[in-house]
Formats: sequence, structure tokens, C-alpha cells
Amino acid sequence: MVKFYVEKIRNGTINQNTGVAWTVEDVPKPWRSKVEKELNK
Repeated sequence: MVKFYVEKIRNGTINQNTGVAWTVEDVPKPWRSKVEKELNK
């Protein structure tokens, strides 16, 4: 799941719920810290 969210953020994929590109804040809390770590690599 981490890779899934990281790809959405890096690719600028539009979040269907918000209508704007995915951000870390859009990631469910259980995955958020792991996604942040991956993005900071």
C-alpha cells in the first residue's frame, strides 16, 4: 500500500474525493508515516 500511495503523490494523480492531486494528508493514518518516510528518501 505504501508504494501505491507514493506513486499517486509523485505522479500528481487527482484524488477523486478532493478533486486535487494526492497529498500525504489524503493517505489513511495507518499508512501516513510510512508513506512520508518513503517520500523523504
